[in-house]
Amino acid sequence: MDHGVACFESGAIVWASKRDLVIQKVDELAKFGFEPHQPIFQTGLYWYARLAAPRGKDARAMRVSSG
Repeated sequence: MDHGVACFESGAIVWASKRDLVIQKVDELAKFGFEPHQPIFQTGLYWYARLAAPRGKDARAMRVSSG
């Protein structure tokens, strides 16, 4: 798998093998109220973005697709 989204109580992490794909996923999650928590960063072969959950919501309960 070259990309994905993991949700946890206070937010989400997006990862992908291409920076542009991370940006696309961050934009998609912004439509649901997620907010970038820090700049996009690269570790090894993957790019990552951390996002804060919408205020007052548990991101684990939100239906977020990695595809």
